[in-house]
Amino acid sequence: LTPERRDDILTALRALPDPDSGSYDSPALADLARQVLMSGGQPPAGGRGDDALATLRAERLLAAAGPYDAFDLLDRTPRLYNMNALGALHAELGFAIGEDERACQTANAMMVGRDEAFWLRARAFCLALEGQDAAAELTAELARGQGADADYDALLYAITLGQVPATGDVTADSGLDWGMVRTVAPDLAADGAFDGQGPAWLKRHIADGQQVPAAAVTEPAAMLEEARAAEGETRGEFLRALSAQSMDRDIAGVALGLMLADAAEAGAFIETAREYGREIGSVPVSAATLDHGYELAMAALVTGNLSLAERWRNALIDGPPKPEPQPVAVVETPEGLATPVVPDPVEPSAGTGRHGRHTSGFGDGSGRSCRRSR
Repeated sequence: LTPERRDDILTALRALPDPDSGSYDSPALADLARQVLMSGGQPPAGGRGDDALATLRAERLLAAAGPYDAFDLLDRTPRLYNMNALGALHAELGFAIGEDERACQTANAMMVGRDEAFWLRARAFCLALEGQDAAAELTAELARGQGADADYDALLYAITLGQVPATGDVTADSGLDWGMVRTVAPDLAADGAFDGQGPAWLKRHIADGQQVPAAAVTEPAAMLEEARAAEGETRGEFLRALSAQSMDRDIAGVALGLMLADAAEAGAFIETAREYGREIGSVPVSAATLDHGYELAMAALVTGNLSLAERWRNALIDGPPKPEPQPVAVVETPEGLATPVVPDPVEPSAGTGRHGRHTSGFGDGSGRSCRRSR
């Protein structure tokens, strides 16, 4: 990686929208940038350990795809503890999306600049999460010596005392602050009681978590029929709720397929696929879900899970998988004769689903679970 070549790469990355103020006019362009920036492989010759280059790449991915994909990229980056800026971004994103344990691992392992105010505050929060309140306060005091942060201090004080700060008293202007808000007041955080004043990516992330909760599901089959007959937002609300429920993942897959089909007609397929596509990993391949197999395969492709997309594509060609043959049990009769007993067929497990932090995969289909609640 010659200096000239490095400058070319930096120039190209800087031309992309940044996460603090920039945005993409086209979801297709954002998805293309995501696919390129998430691509794995070896770094260019001489580029290994280049903190500035790696940080710029992660920041541009954050603008294109949001905090979950950016965190996933950084979480598989080696030697974060030797790169201050990159490690700080990993911790910020981790705290923001609820990956506190991984963020704390980075904060505790950091070797470069570990006595800076950010890392002291991060470790103080981690100590508070472990119930080590006295050590947390002492570490936070060391950070105060480098500059005041009233919002952070109020949140840490509330966590150590087990109190909820009054709405409006605290502004979450960083991923670390938002992680503390979720810890001390999860209900208020979900309701949007604290308005983020930080970077654009954090504001979008907080806004995404403030959507109206999905309708309660008690009878999936009945709600699916209601959804089919409904229109507009009512239909969308039913389908979102059904795609998240775990009582019947076949119905969840049908609902997700209908939701994706509706989005395609409205010209919003990519946005919907990126938001809900990771639910597909827990949807069984069946005759019912294969009615929407094309939409599910394409959504898996949009989320970067190539092996899952291939699974649905193959199922569209070959049909749903056949049930595995059950073992034959042999029992002794009173007459001493062995009689084979064939157990009743067992339906394939429908799996369980989660609406929120879903399993993300890229390339080979493997990936970390980052939770996202949308």
